[in-house]
Amino acid sequence: MGACLRGIITAAALFLPMLAACAAGPQAVIPPGGQPSSGGIVVSQIHNAPGWQPAHIYRDTSRPFTRVVNGPGWDSATASYHPGLPLRAYQLVSSGACTSAPGGGPQGSGTAITDGTCTWKYLSDVDYISLTGWAFDNRPWQGGSRYHFLDQVTSGTPLRAYALADESCTSTVPPAGTGSGRSSIVVTGDGCHWQYLADILYTSKKSYIPTESFTSKSSAATLHLSADYEAELWNDREYVAGQNGEASPIRLQAHDDFRHEGGVILGCTNSPCHHLIITTAPGESFRDSLTPADPLSGYDPSKGVAIRDNMPYRWPYEPAGLDIHDNFVDLSGLQIKSVHGAAVNGMFSFGNWMSIRDCILDGGSEDRWTTHAAVTTDTSSVIANSLVISHAPIGVVLKYPGFVLHSTIVDPDRTPGSVGIETFNRWVYPDTTVSNTAIFGFTHAVGHDEAHTSWSVRSSHNITDAPAGDSGTGPSTSGARMPARVDILPGTIYGAAMDSAFVRPGSDWRLGSHSPLRGAGSGFGAFAVGCNVVRPDCPQRRIDNFDSPDIIGTVRPQAGRYDIGAWQSSATPAGGERPSSGTARSATRTEP
Repeated sequence: MGACLRGIITAAALFLPMLAACAAGPQAVIPPGGQPSSGGIVVSQIHNAPGWQPAHIYRDTSRPFTRVVNGPGWDSATASYHPGLPLRAYQLVSSGACTSAPGGGPQGSGTAITDGTCTWKYLSDVDYISLTGWAFDNRPWQGGSRYHFLDQVTSGTPLRAYALADESCTSTVPPAGTGSGRSSIVVTGDGCHWQYLADILYTSKKSYIPTESFTSKSSAATLHLSADYEAELWNDREYVAGQNGEASPIRLQAHDDFRHEGGVILGCTNSPCHHLIITTAPGESFRDSLTPADPLSGYDPSKGVAIRDNMPYRWPYEPAGLDIHDNFVDLSGLQIKSVHGAAVNGMFSFGNWMSIRDCILDGGSEDRWTTHAAVTTDTSSVIANSLVISHAPIGVVLKYPGFVLHSTIVDPDRTPGSVGIETFNRWVYPDTTVSNTAIFGFTHAVGHDEAHTSWSVRSSHNITDAPAGDSGTGPSTSGARMPARVDILPGTIYGAAMDSAFVRPGSDWRLGSHSPLRGAGSGFGAFAVGCNVVRPDCPQRRIDNFDSPDIIGTVRPQAGRYDIGAWQSSATPAGGERPSSGTARSATRTEP
C-alpha cells in the first residue's frame, strides 16, 4: 500500500524484490494452456504425496491416507519429475500391508486398480506437487529473449523459478542452480543476474498465475490477473516448509503486491477484484472430519490439510506458516502452524484485503527478529470463523483497520503482558471492528499502537477474561519505542472465566455446557471488504457474509441463537449430528 516506507520496518522486509517493487514487479506471457478470459477461475489440484515406488511395501493408514502420485510425469527409476507430462494421484484401498508391482504402478481412473498385491483408487489429476510450485510456476525461459527487472521464468532440471535482478538483459544462457549470497543470485555466462526463488519440480503446465511486470526498476507495476486462481490442497501429508519441494517459508509474492503505490489507495480497478485462493479439495479439510461431538483440539494433520513451518528466522523472511506478499488472498478450511513465527504473516509483506475464514491458526513466539504475534494482516483484512492459538505476546495484529468476526483467539500459555488483538495505524480506514469474538488467556483484550487508531462502534457481542476496567500498556507491533496502549473494546463482556468458557482449555476449544459464550452472540451481516471513507460504495469489491456456518460447518443460528466465537453449539446435544462440509465457498458470496 502507500506503506512501502511505513511497512518496511523489519529485517525481513529488506528483501530485494520487495524494496524494488515499491516501484513495481514482473511479466505476464500467455502460458502453453492459455490464460482464462476475464472473470473466470482457474483451479489447480495440489498433491504432495510421494512418487510411487516399484516392489515397495505399502501399508494403509488413516488421515493422512497412504497416497502416491504416478504416471508419465513421474520417473520412479530416477526419482524425478517430468513437467508437462500427465501425473495422477492414487490412494491405497488395500487393508494391512501389500507390495507394489516391479514396474508400472497404478494407472487409469478406476476405484480398484491392481498393482502387485496392492489395490489403489484414483483421486484426481495432479497440477503441482507443492503449494510452492503453484505459487511460483511461470513461463519457461526462452533463449535470446530480452527480460526486464523481476521478470520471472522457470528453467532447468529439476524445474526452478528465477527472477531477473538486472534492469534488463538479453538472456542466451538459462539460469540454473540455487545461486549464491544472501539473495541467492545466479550469474549466467551471458552476464545476466537471476535470483533463485523456489523449486517447482512438477507442473502440469495447464496454467500458471501471471505475475506483475516492470519496464524498469523505477517503473510502476502492471498487473496481469484476469481471473481468480485457486489452489485446492489434498491431505496426502503435511505441507512442511523446506520439505517435499516447499520453500521456507511457504509464501506468495509478486502476483499482486506493489501495484497500489502512487496514491492509488483503492488498489484494484477490476470488477470484481481478482483473488488468489488457497483452500482444500472437497472432503480434505478438518471441517470435513470433525463433528459437533469431536473435540476442537487445534492443529492436527490427521484431521485435514495442514501447513507447518518449524524453521527459525533466516533472512530475509520471517518463519511464518504462510508468508503473504500479495493482495486479495483468501485462505479457507486450512490448518496452519509456525513454531517460531506467525501462522500467517501479512503485516510487513503487504498482505492487503486478505480473508482468513474457517481456519485453525497456531503460531507466535518471542524469538528475536520475528513479529511477536500468532497472525498478522495488512490493510482491511478479515479473520472470521477461525480458531487462533497464540504463543506470543500478541494474538492478532491488524496493521491497518480490519475485521475480526465470529472467532476464538486464545493464549493457552497466558503470556505475561499479552494483548489479544492489536492495531496500530488508522490511514484511510477509520477503525477496526471486532464482533462475536472470544478473547481468552491474554493479560489484555485489545490495544492500539499509534495515535488516532480506534475501535468501531459496530464492535459487539464479544467476551474476554481480561479484567473489567482493562488498562495499561502492552507490547508494541510497529517497532516504536513506546508500548501499545490498552483499550476497552466496545460491546464486550469483561471478566469471564476461561475454565467455564471451554470444555477443556488447551485441548478442547468447544463451548462448555455452561459457557457464557452460549447464546450471547448475534449476526453481523453482509458487507464489502476493503471499503473506506474515500469511496464507501466500493463497486469493485466482493460482498461477503461470514455469519454462517461456523468453523466446522455447523449452521448459524441454532434454535434462533448465535454463540460467541468460532464454534457454534448444536441445537441438540453433541452426538452423531453431522455438520455440512465446507470449502473456499463456505461463506456467502455475492458479486456486486
